[in-house]
Amino acid sequence: MKSIFKTWLPVVGFIAGAYSVISQWIIIVLKPGNENSFLTETVRYYSYMTVWTNILVTVCFGAVSVFAAARWADFFRRKIVQTGTAVYIIIVGFAYHFLLSATFNPTGLEWFGNLLLHYINPVLYLLFWWIVVEKHENAYSLAWRWLVFPVAYFIYSLIRGLITDWYPYFFVDVTTLGYTQVMLVSAGLLTGYALIGLLLVFLNSKKAEA
Repeated sequence: MKSIFKTWLPVVGFIAGAYSVISQWIIIVLKPGNENSFLTETVRYYSYMTVWTNILVTVCFGAVSVFAAARWADFFRRKIVQTGTAVYIIIVGFAYHFLLSATFNPTGLEWFGNLLLHYINPVLYLLFWWIVVEKHENAYSLAWRWLVFPVAYFIYSLIRGLITDWYPYFFVDVTTLGYTQVMLVSAGLLTGYALIGLLLVFLNSKKAEA
């Protein structure tokens, strides 16, 4: 059974990830009544942490399946990278469910793509991480190193918002909340990333000992 998961779960995850990221982009840029240019909507779409993380998830799936022979994929096959990606996709799922889902009600194919991005892809990746990714003891300091990705995203969002006056999420909108509130919310989210990182290091080490 485990060999089947090792063979097919990354393939299914890659297909689900690629489909959801690309299909949602197409739906958004072609949505009727959209007054923004194709370029503007494209840049906005690829400015969401959900999309950044799902792209990373898709690449990690692909690195052990359809792109297994590629040299560049070696980086994404590293256990540290695969575990860090698990941290990011967990936060994406929780943040969407508890902070954003009540304000977004898509229908049709957009609903299905949204379901993949925020629920199905996270579950598929966590199954992949738990069952397929080889476990070994890790230093808890990794939890802080994994913060580089979300910190880079927050900096990007703030700089881009300062230039364009558009923010992907309400909790990074300094125009509405002000810098102090945004920094407090960002610190809370980064704390969440760190705590999930510490938890996965703990689980990783416990499973390696078993």
